[in-house]
Amino acid sequence: MKETEKETINQKLSNFLTNNKKILFLVLAILACIIIVFGILSKIQQKNRNIMVNKSVEIETLYHEVSHTDGDVESFITVANEGISKFPGTKAELMAYVKLASYYFDEKDFEKSEEYYTLAYTKFPKDLGVTVYMFNAAMSLEEQGKINDAIIILEKIVADFKSDNLEVPDKSYDIPEVIFNLGRLNEAKGDNNKAIEYYEILVAEYKSYNLSNLAKTRLLTIK
Repeated sequence: MKETEKETINQKLSNFLTNNKKILFLVLAILACIIIVFGILSKIQQKNRNIMVNKSVEIETLYHEVSHTDGDVESFITVANEGISKFPGTKAELMAYVKLASYYFDEKDFEKSEEYYTLAYTKFPKDLGVTVYMFNAAMSLEEQGKINDAIIILEKIVADFKSDNLEVPDKSYDIPEVIFNLGRLNEAKGDNNKAIEYYEILVAEYKSYNLSNLAKTRLLTIK
């Protein structure tokens, strides 16, 4: 009885394979094509990624040459713009914004440095260096005499990245420096009450920070 059942199952399987041979071959052919296409796409993606990484390195190298030696400024700007136009949303685009901003800041073209730092933090808000780009944009605004605009950016950093709980770390290590500069800029524009508020936060919550003592000195001066 068992032998008969076994033979019946084998026969059914054989009949199924025979009757559906063309369909099975078609399915296998499709799967093979999918695997091949996937492999090709993976290679293309890897190639494009390598090109993007090489462009990032090229931007970094040319910036270093321009900032430390008599590098070719025109080549640096051209390559940086290629990083922006050809690799949107990638490390190459971000690298281009940051290095162009740094270059123009060093050249005291603060409108340009503000422009590129702003592009860096608005287009890459989740990058680990976003608070640095925001802070540098604020400093570029200060250099243009736009203190109120600089304060707005610094206040946004505090609002978005400072912890409300002293037991919980801030989301950025830059918060103490941002708070000190909020005190400094408010003092510079004559709003001593606001300056005192920020200096007192720094002294109370960031005692080990290197500018905390300077904040104490400013408090003694303006209180």
